[in-house]
Amino acid sequence: MIIANASGCSSVWGGTAATSPWVVDEKNRGTAWARSLFEDNAEYGFGMLKAHELRRKKLVLDCKKALTEIPELTADVKACLQKWLDNTNNVDVCDEVFE
Repeated sequence: MIIANASGCSSVWGGTAATSPWVVDEKNRGTAWARSLFEDNAEYGFGMLKAHELRRKKLVLDCKKALTEIPELTADVKACLQKWLDNTNNVDVCDEVFE
């Protein structure tokens, strides 16, 4: 989950510390949180989404390129890359490949 928040002077200057109420799981993963002063949070959040999508597309392209252009990759690495490519939207399989 990604949360984009826009805030004004009162919340930025009135706060005593930069804190986030969001929790993490046992793997220390949690919500991505960002706050922008005087920014339109819809545009701010949309920019975060587009950046995430672009990075994912680049990662997919890099994995495909590695599979086709790096002959030194071991069979295990090739299998992991292909498994990830086949399941990029399945968080459970991606976690399995990562581990």
